[in-house]
Amino acid sequence: MRNKAFIDENINQNSNKPLQISNAEKAVLERLAKRQGYSYLNQGQTPTNLPSTMSAYYKSEWYAIKKKQQENAHMDALDRANEQLINAIIPSYVTIAINAKSSNSIIPPIKTHDTLTRKVEREKEIQAAIEQEKKKLLIQEQNRSALEEKRRQEKIAIQRKQRQKEEEKKKKAAEEAEEQKRLNREASLQKQKEILEKRKEQVPISKHIDEQLERKVKEQYRPPKEPKPPVSKEEFEKAQREKAQRESDIRLAKQRAEKLHQDEIERKAEQLHRDEVERKAALDKKEKNIIQRRFIGTLTPELREAQRKSDLASQQLDHIFKKEADLYKTRTELPSIYIILLCFNESVMLPLTVGHYRAQFPSCEIIIYDNESSDNSVMIAKELGCHVISWSSNQINDEILKIKIRNHCWRHIEEGWIIMADMDEWIYITENELKQEEENGTSILSIEGMEMVGESQTLDFSDINLNEIKRYIPFIEESKNLCFFRTKISSMNFGPGSHKCMPIGTVVFSTPVYQLRHMCNIGLPFLLHKMKQRYERSALNRSKGMSIHYTADEKKITDKYNKLLSQSISL
Repeated sequence: MRNKAFIDENINQNSNKPLQISNAEKAVLERLAKRQGYSYLNQGQTPTNLPSTMSAYYKSEWYAIKKKQQENAHMDALDRANEQLINAIIPSYVTIAINAKSSNSIIPPIKTHDTLTRKVEREKEIQAAIEQEKKKLLIQEQNRSALEEKRRQEKIAIQRKQRQKEEEKKKKAAEEAEEQKRLNREASLQKQKEILEKRKEQVPISKHIDEQLERKVKEQYRPPKEPKPPVSKEEFEKAQREKAQRESDIRLAKQRAEKLHQDEIERKAEQLHRDEVERKAALDKKEKNIIQRRFIGTLTPELREAQRKSDLASQQLDHIFKKEADLYKTRTELPSIYIILLCFNESVMLPLTVGHYRAQFPSCEIIIYDNESSDNSVMIAKELGCHVISWSSNQINDEILKIKIRNHCWRHIEEGWIIMADMDEWIYITENELKQEEENGTSILSIEGMEMVGESQTLDFSDINLNEIKRYIPFIEESKNLCFFRTKISSMNFGPGSHKCMPIGTVVFSTPVYQLRHMCNIGLPFLLHKMKQRYERSALNRSKGMSIHYTADEKKITDKYNKLLSQSISL
């Protein structure tokens, strides 16, 4: 701003200066004016014979030359302003270059003969280099903070051990002091006994007998008690009723106090649990952000492009969640059970899964989050009366996006039971049993995972009935908490694949354990087709250490299926 003001000031000063006229130039102008019928006058004089006395002056070649000189003066002013701008930029540039030298940063040199446009570009390059240095310094600061946190934790652990040792020493010293006091008391009592025995020996026998007789007389004498006045039957019954009332009031007061105390304990425990979950979530988020930044810096161009597409898909999901929340507010009739299923090319499994949940929960609402299915999954879902929400991940399989859906797609639902599952996960519980769990105060179902194994030889399971499959393997990874009561649970915090979660709210697990059957290994042809299809989209997931069970190696898939089949047991 200072340089611009300087340029404008110089230009205005040069434009307002009057042109200097020599005597020779004045004579030339007078002759030129006479030939054209004008009389030449100096600037500021009143014309004598013609209204435009200075026309010859402004039409002359001399005026054009003077105008050119004036423009050159303007350009000189611009050059001087540019030099001042360069002088202002170079010191800060030198300082940045010196600071960046220690971190081996490469900052392009600046040349003094560059034009203003080139210097602006250089300034932008310098700014980019500075931003890069800032990022490096930020990463170093984060690493330093993590190291300091680790050292702080180690120091705290050492101090805790030292305090524990000191407390043990104090406790041991107190015990020794108490033992010494006891020994001192015993010694004092023994000494007093000895003194009393010596005194008894010195007292005459007759006096000792008199004292004993006097003591016995005092012990045997008791003053007579005053008799209580008789009471009537009505007074006695009234006293009994008052006594019973007082005891009842005392008992009720104790029960209320115990209940308040228990409620306070439960409230504090719940608050501590919520704080711990939030603290762990914040630490996990901070750690994930650090890992994510390091991870993005090591990606190949293809994976970096896939990450960019994933970020765009995440923004699209935020818009979808908001749209669903607005739609939910306009509804008047709301179901008590919501089934939310993830879908990608599930034209075979979709009608079977929807049929299963319709049979288990006749009054439920089924919501399908479809991720760019290329088969007729969407059409089948709509024909079956499901609410379909289509979203695009730009043809990539990113587990981070699925985690976001599992944790946020049901937030706008205010009450009712929610089942958040994949298309091949079947929970076995009836609607009446679910209502009974609600009456018992349950907020999350206890689940037992089972990997079902079938021998179908077709892609559409036309040769078997999935409900009649009895072979399975106990699968702890499928023991997921997919069914929860929204009225009591505010957040589930699902992890990758929903295998783990950290629920927040009034967490009460059901006493009965219900089955979750994983319908994946139902047949080898179906399994081969599914694994290959998902492997092609999961490069970004594999770079993050997720979806590693997807593979395109038919031998590995076949060997794993045969192993499951041989180890399976019957229901």
